Amino acid sequence: MVMVNINGVERYYDGYLKQNLEALQQFVAMNWDGVVYFGGYEGDGKSTLALQCAAFVDKSFTVDRVVFTPEQFLAAVESASPGQCIVYDEAQDAFDSGNRDQTAKLLKMKLTRIRKKRLYIFIVAADFWRINKYLFIHRSRAFIRVYADGLERGRFAFYNREKKHELYIKGKKEENLKVISPNFIGRYTSWKPIDEEAYERKKDEATAAIGKDEPEIDEKLLKVEQIKAEIKLLEFLKRNRFLKDGAITAAMERSGVSVGTWQSYREKALNETTNPLLLTEGGGFKARSRTTINTNNLPMEPSDQGELEVLL
Repeated sequence: MVMVNINGVERYYDGYLKQNLEALQQFVAMNWDGVVYFGGYEGDGKSTLALQCAAFVDKSFTVDRVVFTPEQFLAAVESASPGQCIVYDEAQDAFDSGNRDQTAKLLKMKLTRIRKKRLYIFIVAADFWRINKYLFIHRSRAFIRVYADGLERGRFAFYNREKKHELYIKGKKEENLKVISPNFIGRYTSWKPIDEEAYERKKDEATAAIGKDEPEIDEKLLKVEQIKAEIKLLEFLKRNRFLKDGAITAAMERSGVSVGTWQSYREKALNETTNPLLLTEGGGFKARSRTTINTNNLPMEPSDQGELEVLL
């Protein structure tokens, strides 16, 4: 490890990591991508290493450029000056390959346009297998996997552009990290180059804000729909003679509603025209009647070591 002066304090950095961060600075200065992914299990220290790397490439780095939401990220990119670093922590959902909402599309578009601003973007996401393939393979310069050795934190594996490409393609199906060896493995110490209290406060506020604008679930309506779904299933089983004696009475008691309310729900359920199914009757195969059943919301019970060189 080597010593590096960060804000007037000498800090330890892995020597090979330092060389690659210096190479990253050269790439960004020449208008190449400065995106790096940091992944690993929750609590293993990926945010800590990402913040340390941010402080190395951007001596002006502060907690103001640590973001936790798409809105914060977009604002930070707009206001950032050339050569500055933004750390998008807890970024899993934002760059999830399955995310199709408008915010996700805007993030991906913005990420493809930051190169001209000569910014460093460090993305911290636990489940890197879910990261959008194009962004992970083609828009990032490197991938750093942070891990713990038993109860000891402070280790990482470095994958350059070619290695992370192979890892994603060959390992994604089974989420197998052993299919490709990293370029090198290294160590880091436990320190954060920012105000930790401000960091935790900002993180808590972002977490609390998630889902605030989502509509509240109408619990009463939800219960009615669950009862109606169960009634449809019971009617299906009854019609096909698969229902045991007393099953409907037991279901009614379990629901906690009166006989009159149950009958009211039954009438509504059987009058709904969703997913019509041809049902048998009497155990035969001839379709003698038609009913409706919506099973979409039915509650169901469960029946290492590589090249040691500058690799960016």
